[in-house]
Amino acid sequence: MNEISAPHCRHTRHIAFLAIVLLWIMAQSSCATVKPETLQFNVTTSGRLDNLAVEVCFDASDRPVTLIADEALAKRIENAGAILADGSRRSLDMRHRRIELSGIEASCVHYAVRLSERRINEWSSGFNRHNGAVVLGLDHFLLRPTTHTDWSGVRLNFSPNPPIKVLAPGKLWITPHGAQSFSFQNRPANWTGAIAFGKLTLSVVRVAGVDVRIAIVGAIAPDVALKLQAWVASGLNTLTSLYGRIPVPDLQILVVPLERNADPVPWGEVTRGGADAVHLYVDSTRPLSDLTSNWVLAHELSHLIHPYLTRSDAWFSEGVASYYQNVLRARAGLITPQLAWKKLNAGFERGAAQATRTDTLAGDTPAMLDKGRYMRVYWGGAAIALMADLDFRRRSQGRISLDWVFDRYARCCLPSKQRVTALALMIALDTIAEMDVLVPLYERYAMTSQFPDLTQSYQELGIAKRDGTLAFSQAQDAGYLRATIMSQ
Repeated sequence: MNEISAPHCRHTRHIAFLAIVLLWIMAQSSCATVKPETLQFNVTTSGRLDNLAVEVCFDASDRPVTLIADEALAKRIENAGAILADGSRRSLDMRHRRIELSGIEASCVHYAVRLSERRINEWSSGFNRHNGAVVLGLDHFLLRPTTHTDWSGVRLNFSPNPPIKVLAPGKLWITPHGAQSFSFQNRPANWTGAIAFGKLTLSVVRVAGVDVRIAIVGAIAPDVALKLQAWVASGLNTLTSLYGRIPVPDLQILVVPLERNADPVPWGEVTRGGADAVHLYVDSTRPLSDLTSNWVLAHELSHLIHPYLTRSDAWFSEGVASYYQNVLRARAGLITPQLAWKKLNAGFERGAAQATRTDTLAGDTPAMLDKGRYMRVYWGGAAIALMADLDFRRRSQGRISLDWVFDRYARCCLPSKQRVTALALMIALDTIAEMDVLVPLYERYAMTSQFPDLTQSYQELGIAKRDGTLAFSQAQDAGYLRATIMSQ
């Protein structure tokens, strides 16, 4: 439906030029000089985990006029006061979620954050209490100076307290006295992120030169913690099968063990506030084999290969992750290649079943919760990813693939403080490959109601549907193509 017309070639040359400019801008933003650390948050946790004492201190040259509390913090903040340049103290009032410092030569502002609730909140609420530990969103305890729309030059310092362990986003620093500090990456201050503190089982896995910090949240038996650590390590090794490394310099993984659940991993998410992180909620009673055969960890880690996309373009970010959750697990030997193709096909069929004659893929994405169109959004995007992968390989005689363009993109433009559109990212990837592949797929399938037509793709792969099952051709070219995708 809505075939691409002839003027598309001139259009593509035009957007290719724009893409070069885009790539330059993104490279500058990701490699830009970071401000010196002019904003220090000194955080002390109470032994009962019912409050935080926070002191935010400013560089004299970067003293803010106003501090802003996000809505979540405004409900919890207490006893705010200023520490003046002469060492004296002055109480402060918060009005309309703002603390005004105009005319006050404050060197620091101190405040308390109440965490007295006993109830375990929803996973995405930003405040979870679990078996002697707390997972707390950044917006629940950090006042934001008007001088900082991003977290450039920000460091979190946690006072040494042996019973209280902590994990936060960013680069970890440990002082000679045992205090821990975390330097944030240059990310917008309103991006979601979280810290964990209390009873944590902490470990570090070095993967392809990157130290990945893992926290098992809450009190847990040592053998269960080892099982969960092994599961996360297997997932990280799966991600490296994409192009041999972790695409971000700092990675935090929080694992919240649950009791018996119908799903081995009922919830996972990626957050990018402060730095990149993956949060996982997992049935800790399951054997390791159940966890390693599950798709959620591979799916969430696959989100790290691209920048943060706008919410309305989740069809592409979720589609890429849905494609790679099967491909990467096959490459790592966690599932067979044949099973990976069957899982992809089953997903495509679920997605096609939710497509309508009127609603576009891009239009369905913002409303997928209300309309119940998750399968159409996720698997429509995954079909586009497969078609792009095949087109890159075909037109380059195997020299270029979807892996290859994401690899080159990561070298150029990750980590990124930008939130980009799917079209901007696809233009950039096409420009890297010097091919017109993703943008035509965007125009043909994201902006129309048609579910991606995989007929030609299946023919190239030597895959046929027979009596509800898949049959795989033994033809050399098709077999080689299937094997190459699932093995590199």
